[in-house]
Amino acid sequence: MHKVRNIIFAQLVASLLLSGCSGYKVLSSGVMVDGDPTYYNEESQIVLDVFGDYTRYNEDTENGFSTTKLDRLDKKLLRKLKVPKHAKALFSGTPDTQPFYNIVALVEQNNIDQNSSRYQGYKQYMEGNHLLYYYNKCELMNKRIYHAIIPRATANIHLLYYQNTDDECVYCDIERLAKMNSYSPERKEISYPSTTFSAPDAAEIVQIEIPQRKKADHLGIVKFYDTSNLMLLGFSVIEGNQNTLTFSLPPGNYNWKYTTLNGRILAEDTLTIQY
Repeated sequence: MHKVRNIIFAQLVASLLLSGCSGYKVLSSGVMVDGDPTYYNEESQIVLDVFGDYTRYNEDTENGFSTTKLDRLDKKLLRKLKVPKHAKALFSGTPDTQPFYNIVALVEQNNIDQNSSRYQGYKQYMEGNHLLYYYNKCELMNKRIYHAIIPRATANIHLLYYQNTDDECVYCDIERLAKMNSYSPERKEISYPSTTFSAPDAAEIVQIEIPQRKKADHLGIVKFYDTSNLMLLGFSVIEGNQNTLTFSLPPGNYNWKYTTLNGRILAEDTLTIQY
């Protein structure tokens, strides 16, 4: 009997743990590349504008943004704010430079019901007679919170901002971030920064063969940099059986990197186009 009780108790604990962790799954195929202040998700046709210091997550500094997971605190705050659990996370993290704060972005497919008790107390951020987004300011779990909900034609974008209550830069950047993405239209086609330059007389067509391209079902990124200043010139997202890319490049010295979506380098090489 004692053994049966232990089994039942263990099952109950496991059930509670699973229920507490469910919800807010991360939307797959999200792309963020250092040097390009944009979040892309071609599969779900979502593009969000971000700031230049929203870089990939760095394990050493513990700053930057992840497109693959949420922190436990992220989920706790989302639950307390009654954000629907079916909302899918896009990215979460902290800027690479001060002021430091946390941002979680999500997409919710259902339209906002203004009469729902979930959003009572939310204010409207207006520009003239035009509604940009809904927002709520509060304090939870010793964090200063700003929750913005941007209505779009087919979905809502949630931006959860939180910082320590003693931070001096109160609500830094969040209103500007929400406004930027309120102006951005929904896009049926997503294009990445191109590495095709307007130099028709001097440009050379270059084909890159990507080594270690084995899996047919995973996404990868090929990034091009100018070696003289390490500036990102552009990138392409590859998928399926694709293992070659063609670029039109003017004379110069270049470095290209083939990485996972998380930024792990799988292959890289240099390339020189003679004058």
